[in-house]
Amino acid sequence: MGGFWEFPGGKREIGESFKQCVIRECSEELDINLRIIKEFARFGYQYPNIYINFVFFYSEIVSGVIHKNVHKEVKWVSKNEMNNYSFCPADEKIVKQLCGN
Repeated sequence: MGGFWEFPGGKREIGESFKQCVIRECSEELDINLRIIKEFARFGYQYPNIYINFVFFYSEIVSGVIHKNVHKEVKWVSKNEMNNYSFCPADEKIVKQLCGN
């Protein structure tokens, strides 16, 4: 969704767990390796043509340096700054949850 901010991650492959998916996607998209700590949130979102399941994790970067392999920009922002960015409609629920709204 051009023009919107989104969280790293992507489509889960056949036989892959949600944890394996986020680890692989962050490696492919950002050149970083994660250690998953625990699940943070899980929900679904219905776009007009597709239903998407989301699983978010608390995690930490254990190695690698962030590179923009897929995205034009990458930013670390505080929860107080998140409302300054336009997120994909499917991500609005997690933004509210992260911000404590």
